[in-house]
Amino acid sequence: MKTMPYNFSYGTTTRLPSSLATNVNYGKDLASLYSSLSVSLATGKTVNSSYENSILYFKDMRLNERAAGLDSVLDSVGKISTTLSAVDDSITALTELVQQAKASATYAAESVNKPAKMTSEYGFEDEQVLTDISGFKDGDEILIRTGNMKEMTASVPVEKNMKLSDLDIKTGDSFNIKVGDGEWVTLKVADEDMRVDAFFGQLTTLIGEDKLKYEVKDGQLKLYSPDRSPILVNDAHYGPDGEIDETNAEPNMASKLGFDLGTKITIREGETIEEFMDELSALDGISASLTSRDKLQITSEYGDDLVIGDLKGSVTEFMGIEGGTESGDNLRLKYSEQYDELLKQIDDLVNDSTFDGLNPLKGDNIRAVFNENGGDVRTITGVMLDSESLGLSPSVGDWQDPADIANALADLDAALVKTRAAANKFQQDAAMVTGRETFLTGLSNTSKNGAELLTEADLEEVSAMLLSIKTQQEIANQVISLTLESNANILSMF
Repeated sequence: MKTMPYNFSYGTTTRLPSSLATNVNYGKDLASLYSSLSVSLATGKTVNSSYENSILYFKDMRLNERAAGLDSVLDSVGKISTTLSAVDDSITALTELVQQAKASATYAAESVNKPAKMTSEYGFEDEQVLTDISGFKDGDEILIRTGNMKEMTASVPVEKNMKLSDLDIKTGDSFNIKVGDGEWVTLKVADEDMRVDAFFGQLTTLIGEDKLKYEVKDGQLKLYSPDRSPILVNDAHYGPDGEIDETNAEPNMASKLGFDLGTKITIREGETIEEFMDELSALDGISASLTSRDKLQITSEYGDDLVIGDLKGSVTEFMGIEGGTESGDNLRLKYSEQYDELLKQIDDLVNDSTFDGLNPLKGDNIRAVFNENGGDVRTITGVMLDSESLGLSPSVGDWQDPADIANALADLDAALVKTRAAANKFQQDAAMVTGRETFLTGLSNTSKNGAELLTEADLEEVSAMLLSIKTQQEIANQVISLTLESNANILSMF
């Protein structure tokens, strides 16, 4: 049997040569130190476990735990700071809207409407009896309305795909319309399950698309004339003979859809021109008088377009005042519409001012926690800033009465005081939160720096030591190798 020249199988009873054992143990110490320094290089700390230095280790842990808690509080405070910054932007925009609304009211107060006037072709006398004039008879009816001459909008919400029955319109109901100098046109409902767009498509085809068109947009049904012809609608029921059925007082399509039916005026036996003018002048925004040339002049005082036509008989045709005029300008109405639209924008802005699930402009409170144990709490109270809370109401009477405009201006001044007070309040809240955020950031950084000072490793020094240990390990391994080789050579001699 061949015997190995040397044997490394040292048992429990066999001891390594002293020089070899010294080098092996030295290598182990170097490996342990290398491992410890590698962890220090990776973590940047000289103490990475309680076994290395329990006092420094636990001090470091407590400081870092507090820093982590403060950082968590800072995240919440940062969100609140961002929220308050956004609230400030919202209030700035809100204040601008209120200022714009005030500008509309101011312009309305300074404006004078230009009346729209319609004058007859023929002259009359105050005491002249209408029914004594050829072509005039008892029971004749005229229809008069003010507003946009060339278009009419339904007040009842309508969608294209709605059935007529969804609007309480039944088979047999009819829609009566007069466009320009044309005759009254009536379209009856043959099927109440017909869609709205199909019915009014038939109506425009019947009258002619160059004379009448319809549009359904944003829940509104609008009829309009491309050539700016005046439009009238009525709610009458017509019998088989084409005459109005006075016995049927049921609402018809025009009223069910909420169109402006205008005002009906009936000629009475023995009625004089003066009485007729008084009846017209009793209507809101309408006046009637004879000119210096004794012609009948009907005026839309507010400047709205004026439309007039015969419902029964030929009164307006014989007077020469049939049709419409848009010669006026209702400036106050335009400014009141601007104002009402701005109120809607104010409410939309407030409703959209939700941040992180809370809306401070609708009275929601914000709970701010300023330390890691939750013991320091402040409540930032919300403010109601919608148009109603600001004391702003929609325009009254289209602002035709100066007193209504004056009331709106007073309300707007009070609203501006409220928005500025709210802006000041939230700016103070923001300053308080920003101050606490700065303090907490400094406290967190102090804790982190304190922990680093306790256990921070000099990475350059650690890197140099690792390189030194690596070199020593290589030297120790070479010494062990040489020692083993020397022992083997000695054993081979025997």
